Amino acid sequence: MHSPRFHLDHRFTRGRLSAFHDGELGPVERRRVEHHIADCPDCGRAARSLQRVIGGLALLRRRNRSRLAAGVIERLRTQTRRDGDGSRH
Repeated sequence: MHSPRFHLDHRFTRGRLSAFHDGELGPVERRRVEHHIADCPDCGRAARSLQRVIGGLALLRRRNRSRLAAGVIERLRTQTRRDGDGSRH
């Protein structure tokens, strides 16, 4: 059985995981969340899961940006070749 403080910290942590990850908590709140994550398997899993999701989204964004840039460059090259030979589209 967990203490009333554990349950308070559990609710507190669950409501602040995103802000914790984003570095938006003050030092006292951050330490409270860090301590609870270390003691609570459920919140620890939730924090790690959030980290994986955010990391995956960042990776996806970088990959799409690279593909977009490559596509733009290819279109510019194609257009330059067309313009260079006097043809119009």
